[in-house]
Amino acid sequence: MKLTATIARSLQADMQAELRDLERAVATGTRDAGRGLKTELRRQVASAGLGQRLAAEGRNPAGSAATTACPAPEASPEPTDDSAPTESTP
Repeated sequence: MKLTATIARSLQADMQAELRDLERAVATGTRDAGRGLKTELRRQVASAGLGQRLAAEGRNPAGSAATTACPAPEASPEPTDDSAPTESTP
């Protein structure tokens, strides 16, 4: 059996087309997997009794009232070390 092949286009053009197809496939697969993960997480949050509102929390890219209304935590004062031994004076 004899196998012959001919290249209709240049090798570089073929590789660029293959790379473009692979990039599209990876982007589509990543997008679909992300959607599936988000859907499953939302289902788990809702089934745990935490509510649809929390389950849908990540859907608003600008943030929801619950996340934007919370101020940033303030810096706490320096901690004191109460576990350090104290000197006793006679």
